[in-house]
Amino acid sequence: MALLCTLFVGLRRLLALVCRRCRKRQPRGPRPTMRILPLLLGAMLLAELLAPLALAAQHEAQAHTIAVGDTLPEAFWDMPLQLLQVGQAPREGSLRDYADSELLLLDFWHTSCGSCISSMRHAEALQAQFKGQLQVLAVTVQDAATVQRFAAHNDLLQQSRLPLVLHDSLLKSYFPHRLLPHLVFIRHNRLQHIGGSEAMDEAAIAALLNDRDSSFALYKDDFAEQRPLLAAANTASEGRLYYSLLTGYRRDAAPVVGLLPDTLGGSKRLYRYNQSLQQLLSYALDSKPVDKNRIVFEDTELNLAATAYHRHMGDKLQWLLRHGYCYEAQLPLHTPDSSMRQGLLISIEQALGLRCSLAQREIPVLRLEAPPGASATPKEGYVALFYLIDAYNRMPNALPLLDPDGLAQQWFVERQSLADCTAEQLLAAMRKAGLQLCEERATLPVWLIKGRGAHEQD
Repeated sequence: MALLCTLFVGLRRLLALVCRRCRKRQPRGPRPTMRILPLLLGAMLLAELLAPLALAAQHEAQAHTIAVGDTLPEAFWDMPLQLLQVGQAPREGSLRDYADSELLLLDFWHTSCGSCISSMRHAEALQAQFKGQLQVLAVTVQDAATVQRFAAHNDLLQQSRLPLVLHDSLLKSYFPHRLLPHLVFIRHNRLQHIGGSEAMDEAAIAALLNDRDSSFALYKDDFAEQRPLLAAANTASEGRLYYSLLTGYRRDAAPVVGLLPDTLGGSKRLYRYNQSLQQLLSYALDSKPVDKNRIVFEDTELNLAATAYHRHMGDKLQWLLRHGYCYEAQLPLHTPDSSMRQGLLISIEQALGLRCSLAQREIPVLRLEAPPGASATPKEGYVALFYLIDAYNRMPNALPLLDPDGLAQQWFVERQSLADCTAEQLLAAMRKAGLQLCEERATLPVWLIKGRGAHEQD
């Protein structure tokens, strides 16, 4: 859209220049105007066709300038919106009906997003708790028929009494995003906060309503990766800037990875934001993430609790705030992937004082075996043993569980919820199914993370 706007302005300038030159020329032979008349008519027609697109681009650019702390324009409150209360017919309205709310929360969602539905239920509970102060509107790009059809088979949405904004494009243009849920807090005609599901926090909302410092931990910007970690505004105009940077958690960015090429500038930017050390090493070592029980530490104070996240370690957001990393590198355009991986590995090792590699190590393990002559057949309410083995090997500090006889797909165990099971409970379930677990040592591929000796320090 920005390109169309620029083209439209350029065509207008070109037409003005041609007209001025034609007025200055003295007619000799065939009139110059007749030679360029088809060009003028074509350019004028194209300019007229581009005019609506240029105006739309200008409106979109203005809408996207809304930032946390900004005052919202009057036009924002009067935009025509399609509103729906589940079970009723859609109606036309605007945000003007909710402008007097002490705190207005726009909750962007989609029927394909399960966490969005849960977030809406939580939002409705908070609206009841802060009755008369908090108003929630659930906003979606989907139409009324799609939402009503989905609600007919979803109890949470069917029972919801939140006003829904349907078929939206205008609100999303003010608050662009890629990830859902996307929450926008507006108070006293000012944009107060943008967040994900973590922003649905009772204490933070109470602080906001009482004019105290809010405890919102993050500001959510789904396009943060478009702004480099390292600003290059003061570099020399000639030449290119190449750099790599490893830093801590970035509060305005989602956990995101990508590669942005700049073909005109002859460079590309690799970014991996808000990742665990395990995720960074998976790329740097060109390896699939290994099970947490195959990460071996030698001569370093670094441990698994600071390297890889597991749900038993608590809230993931709080874990990332303490242990998350951001990496960014600006490189020549044709830098091969192997060099980019090596560059990240070097940055990790230099910053953290480590040596990281894929290695073979003899480590203690558990070997799974079935009793002689025993067999298992699928039954109602049973699942393949694979699910228990996979859940167990994801546990931090659990001995690697080996399945040399391929029992994972042949043996079946009673179905159960694995969400809160400990390693001991999973092993007990395997024994209950008649399987045996033998302790031994085996040489396995591992990630070896070693501390560097004092003589190796840079």
